[in-house]
Amino acid sequence: MASIDKIKCALCNERNGKTRCEGCNTLFCLPCMNKHHDELGQQYALLMDVRNEVKQSLDICRSTSSNRKQMPCLVEIDEWEQKIIQRIQQVAANARTNVNELMIKHMNEISDRFEQISVHMQQQQKEGDYLESDIERIKNQLDRLTNDIKHVSAKIQVDSSISNNIEWDTLIYVLEEELPSKAISESVQTGGKVTEKNKKLSLISQFFKAEKSYDSSRTIFPTEQSTASK
Repeated sequence: MASIDKIKCALCNERNGKTRCEGCNTLFCLPCMNKHHDELGQQYALLMDVRNEVKQSLDICRSTSSNRKQMPCLVEIDEWEQKIIQRIQQVAANARTNVNELMIKHMNEISDRFEQISVHMQQQQKEGDYLESDIERIKNQLDRLTNDIKHVSAKIQVDSSISNNIEWDTLIYVLEEELPSKAISESVQTGGKVTEKNKKLSLISQFFKAEKSYDSSRTIFPTEQSTASK
């Protein structure tokens, strides 16, 4: 096996390689080792540029997440909330309309009965044609009218039992989707053109492997931890 002092420099292949790079385990001569180190420094400087751009993206993302109007998912939740509120309000309005219609129906029935009794009483009083039994019968009719007037609203019942059984926390879900990681160079292309940033990352890709892609997965988070009371 050849000794170290007789192995040629891996870069220039002219001078003997006496200095080993601990990173790539390659032997270089001293001038080429310095050159190799300078190239690594340039690559790291480019990587710092990318780091700064990631930091800028992170700051923008944080600023956006603090503004409800700029987060699409929160805007979607707000829109859903308003639609649900509008639907509930419409259902409640329809129920009120039904109550009013039933009240009018019952009041008209009571009014008709009252008019019939009044006409009959006036006719009997005019003719003087009445007996003890007539007085008792009319008294009972008037008592029933009075009782019906007092309890007319009690005839109308509201049944909301179905809504009490709704599992409200299942009406909307928040989904977390883990997207596959993309190669660094793919995330910096604009309209198919290679940008300056893409050039930097292409150089870096010579020293770093592309990230491993992961299968998409979705995790469901209920909007509330506890279930609705039934």
